[in-house]
Amino acid sequence: MFKIKKLREFNKAGVFFFALTYISLSLIFRIYLLIFSSRPPLLWAPSVLLGILSDLCPAMIFSSLAVFFSQRLFFSRFLRRKSFLMFSFIVFFSLIFLFFTEYFFFEEFNSRFNSVAVDYLIYPTEVFVNIWESYNVLAIVFVCLFLAIPFALLSLKFFYNKFASYPVKGFPLFSFIAGLILLLILPFEGFSFTHDRIAREISKNGIVSFFYSAYSHNLDYDVFYTTIPKDEAIKLVREAVLSKGETFTDNPLYPIERTVSVNGKSARLNVMIFLMESFGSEFIGALGANPSYTPRFDSFSKKGLLFDNIYAIGNRTVRGLEGVLAGFPPLPTESLVKMKFSSNIKTLPQILKEKGYQNYFVYGGRGIFDNMKPFAMRYGFDYFIEQKDFKSPSFKTIWGVADEDIFNMSLEKAKEAYSSGKPFFFLTLSVSNHKPYTYPTGRIPEDPSKKKRQYAVKYTDWALGEFFSKAEKEPFYRNTIFIVIADHGARVYGSQEIPIKSYEIPLLIISPTLKPGRNHVLGSSADVPGTIMSLLNQSYKNPFFGKSLLNTSKNRWVPLNHNRSVGYYDGDSMIVLGLNRNNAYYKVTEKSKLIRIDPAKKEYDKEKKAVSIFQTAWGIYKNGL
Repeated sequence: MFKIKKLREFNKAGVFFFALTYISLSLIFRIYLLIFSSRPPLLWAPSVLLGILSDLCPAMIFSSLAVFFSQRLFFSRFLRRKSFLMFSFIVFFSLIFLFFTEYFFFEEFNSRFNSVAVDYLIYPTEVFVNIWESYNVLAIVFVCLFLAIPFALLSLKFFYNKFASYPVKGFPLFSFIAGLILLLILPFEGFSFTHDRIAREISKNGIVSFFYSAYSHNLDYDVFYTTIPKDEAIKLVREAVLSKGETFTDNPLYPIERTVSVNGKSARLNVMIFLMESFGSEFIGALGANPSYTPRFDSFSKKGLLFDNIYAIGNRTVRGLEGVLAGFPPLPTESLVKMKFSSNIKTLPQILKEKGYQNYFVYGGRGIFDNMKPFAMRYGFDYFIEQKDFKSPSFKTIWGVADEDIFNMSLEKAKEAYSSGKPFFFLTLSVSNHKPYTYPTGRIPEDPSKKKRQYAVKYTDWALGEFFSKAEKEPFYRNTIFIVIADHGARVYGSQEIPIKSYEIPLLIISPTLKPGRNHVLGSSADVPGTIMSLLNQSYKNPFFGKSLLNTSKNRWVPLNHNRSVGYYDGDSMIVLGLNRNNAYYKVTEKSKLIRIDPAKKEYDKEKKAVSIFQTAWGIYKNGL
């Protein structure tokens, strides 16, 4: 009887002890995030109070599990005291290390663990080695050890021999069930107590956010997002995508497919796209950045047409790929690059391949990462060059070989392709502007050991400048369209549901058929395929949602994605379609600056346009499975 009574007392005391410790640490972390992100003081109280409520679920669940396992250790026959001490140490070390991890994630994405964190765990080699190279992991582990040891010793002193004053039968099980019920009751996506996205993120619990992101990874758009009648959606999306000279094919599986008929001789020009990692407008001197970290780009951009009102469609490289290759809106669940392949999806490489082009994908990392190689080979590429194909790279990180090696490989392969007499298409993806931001010494004055993002940008700029200096001397240069565009901005920051300021990217086109200059038209990476086809003056069946940036269409809009939200931006307003039909409406005050508003008829009309785009895109994808 004494042992059973002690066990019951241990149960209650144990649950309270571990739960209170977790909530206390989480409270300290949340307050730090509020300070770090400079949230308005009025948002502190609700962020903290709702945050504590969010923390109750994992606190009750995990503390119950902790007590369950520690019971086994505590009442084991051998080494009871040492076993309990070791168990307590592991629990506290794991908790503290988790908070460090979440801090670095928040620093990069202004978010609790989200779909990016889920994606990262799919590719542990790149991610964990990148963490090792980017951060002083040993120092972080030492700090966690330093903090966890006293917590474990205190738990041994005050908890090992002292229990609650009265027994509660089955308390850990009760706590576990209550935690699960609370988890189901509370909103998974967080509390909507403010329009400030960052404050809402801070009020969330990181563990719950992670599992919610994993759960919502492949949701059905029609079930969880706003929809309208199919016929109305098709009518509106057709109005959004149609340009002068196009006629719809009335393909029931692809309702936006248009026939493009051109006059005059087609241009058999080669095409080379440089998709630049995190090469956001904030670094580009030619786009107003001060200081400029892109002197070479600023210089050779004068030889082409520089677009200064272009946005990425998402904040991941795979979003950049689906934009420049498929001209497809970013679906809220996952990128086309990583989703199950759909026979309805038609890409630029496939179209060019039908016209006799040989297609190359040049990437410095592993082709398996983010499913890039399977996607490329399924959707029109003939050759995929990856890290293992670089025999003696000058430098490499876990993300791949240095950009200079990638660009040199592109140059050599372009020379080979040109000598074959067939036109070629290249997609070259850079990698150096990525944590840990290291690069070969001696290329630029800045020291790579500093591991500064801006320095990595400058190195990438140097490598790209070297490529153009060499390419200008090659015979293929005069017959080639060069496109330089970022996959996305450097990092996500901003309080909007989709922080569009961080989505600004450069787009430069150097072509024998274009006069150098500036272009202010609103556009996105999804407009690149249509723009290329118009430069080639080719007749074709157009599957792209994006439009040519060179036509006179006034109906301009940008599709956007952030986490599980998608958006429609037209330069005047932004409509955000959120999970579980939680939509948001913004008015533009100046370029990339928005304020949230209550919707009126104008916003509801644009909301229907937004819905028509993403609902139709989802239908096209889904019907091809």
